Amino acid sequence: MLAFAAAKRPRLEDRFSIELHDASGVVLGEHDGVVTHAGAGTEGGTLELTFYGGLILRHLLPRRAEEPGNAEVQLNVDGLMVSDTVEALRLRRSICRDAQQVVLRRDGEVAAAFTLDQFEDLAALERLLSTRKRMPTSFTTYDRVQARLARLVIEGDCVLVPQWLQIPMRINHDDRTTAELGRLIACEHSIRFRQPVEMNIAGWRVDVGPVHLISPRVGFAQPGRLLRLLESGSIDGELAPLAPAPYEPWRLSPLSEADEHGWLAPVPWSAVGVDEHPALTRAKVIEEQREPARD
Repeated sequence: MLAFAAAKRPRLEDRFSIELHDASGVVLGEHDGVVTHAGAGTEGGTLELTFYGGLILRHLLPRRAEEPGNAEVQLNVDGLMVSDTVEALRLRRSICRDAQQVVLRRDGEVAAAFTLDQFEDLAALERLLSTRKRMPTSFTTYDRVQARLARLVIEGDCVLVPQWLQIPMRINHDDRTTAELGRLIACEHSIRFRQPVEMNIAGWRVDVGPVHLISPRVGFAQPGRLLRLLESGSIDGELAPLAPAPYEPWRLSPLSEADEHGWLAPVPWSAVGVDEHPALTRAKVIEEQREPARD
């Protein structure tokens, strides 16, 4: 995904550098290039950078910052010096095979960046949907995290769900007395859902399948407001989001009879450039403490 910072309008022969990173963030190399084309249209702009005289990196820049950009790599070595040809081929190989993040710098400042793993996630979801899809017209960081979560769960892993992905619950007063409903709202509970889950990822509706959704400490996001609605007699039918404790987030995993009564250990998201869930380290410690008890 391209994320752009405000910068001066590039001019022909302006110099940029490209910085390649592996999945763990280690810098694989840095290469200098020049602007050979810069233009703007109704949908956005185009910036072409040439490296070693033969490798062209074309950035398609959206007009609005929240929209995704794109990048293309072209190679033309006709008439190049042999040494430049070798460097251009090596850079193309690094971009297409080795690098997981590509950062474009101008005067030392980050001008743009994109990662390759997001496209791999979308390709995995495309295979799941059994259809060929075009790149989404909008792909936010929220979409990117959801795409990674969906892919990991579909592949059989357990993941921690970020706080901003909430589960709403419809409150029906008729099901309980006022006192029972008050206790339900005011207290935290251990909750386990077993049901199909669908995610809306950049306009793609992705059926993740039957899942476990588990947390040992879940309350309502706004218990005070709900209690006031209960006291006024107007709570029936209210759709209220559930909120796990900060360090006991939802664990999402594929539904399996073998795990019906157990807890799966969460795996890292490992999305390049995206911070892991803040509760992941604590979850790993808890799982390590549980291991002797299982033995």
